[in-house]
Amino acid sequence: MMLPSSLEQADSKYSFNREDNGKKDIKLSRSKSTKHYTTGKSDVENETNPRKFERKGILLDEPVFGCHLETLCARENRKVPKFVSTCIEVIEDKELTADGLYRASGNLSQVQKIRIHVNQDDYSCLTDEEDVHVLTGALKMFFREMKEPLFPFNMFDKFLNAIALPDASSKLEALKKLVHKMPEPNHETLRVLLEHLLRVTEYHKQNRMQVQNLAIVFGPTLMWPEQVSANIALDMMHQNRIVEFLLLEYNAIFNFGNFASLKSN
Repeated sequence: MMLPSSLEQADSKYSFNREDNGKKDIKLSRSKSTKHYTTGKSDVENETNPRKFERKGILLDEPVFGCHLETLCARENRKVPKFVSTCIEVIEDKELTADGLYRASGNLSQVQKIRIHVNQDDYSCLTDEEDVHVLTGALKMFFREMKEPLFPFNMFDKFLNAIALPDASSKLEALKKLVHKMPEPNHETLRVLLEHLLRVTEYHKQNRMQVQNLAIVFGPTLMWPEQVSANIALDMMHQNRIVEFLLLEYNAIFNFGNFASLKSN
């Protein structure tokens, strides 16, 4: 009696689907009782997603990166995280004229080294870093990795509705009120960041980073919905417009009376 070949055994266990329209797409799948395999890139991304490991209890909360802003500020007894203030200060001392500041990417391995050192309360890595793009990359990563974005989840739709208002005066009034209703760490961190970005635009002839360019970079970095939107492209356009409007109207929004009294309205 002939035994089935290893390939025949595999065929009995897996199904092979091949579509040959110029490309070969092979998909391997097991029965419902076993694991599903695919050659798709999304599976690799899912397996390396830090949030997945957090849910499994493999990764613990980091002290600085990847935590809640209010928790971090409360622990540091500061209104703005030490990392944000220090990183901005070092960037401004180094080179605001660098071409493509915040648009250009720094070396990812160096950015991750900064993350590790800062999580160990070692901030000397910021002043030691020579590449300003690594520093800007670390600052962007800090905001992207927060468990809740700088613009809180429960205010996301309100900000989108405000920027969609028909006239500039209505937009200004609505956004001004929303900004001052943000939790104090969010409000103060946003104020410090926008002030820094405006200083970046002062050197736009050298760094080629005007308000609109910075808004494109920071729109999706500072705000995103808690649930995936059905219209991601439209939301992203509004996110960029919100950051652009806040930069253009910075003085009108942040010189708006007493912060405590505004929050009570």
